[in-house]
Amino acid sequence: LDQLRRMMEDKTRHLVDQFSQLLQLDVKASTEELQTLEKMNGVITERYVQMTGVVSEINDNMSRAKQVYKDLTPYLQQIDELDSNLNAVEQVVQLLDEVTKRLEIKTREVKLI
Repeated sequence: LDQLRRMMEDKTRHLVDQFSQLLQLDVKASTEELQTLEKMNGVITERYVQMTGVVSEINDNMSRAKQVYKDLTPYLQQIDELDSNLNAVEQVVQLLDEVTKRLEIKTREVKLI
């Protein structure tokens, strides 16, 4: 009976030791996993900070571009007006050219008579 008790105690100790080792490995694995997650969180945080900087630069550039466009708007309107006026001048020149050609023809006709 004593021997059975010792054997049971040995088996129980062995079982407790094995269970303890298993728990230690589990805790170690969990700790390593948490450390990995912590590193990943740090990397992701850095990337978000970088992206925030990039977005801020883009917003600044957009604001400047809008201001430049706003500043250029009067000049663009003037260019449109000039283009419109130039088209009108071209039509007048074309008309004058036609009238001049007719006058030349009439002048030749008068000289011939």
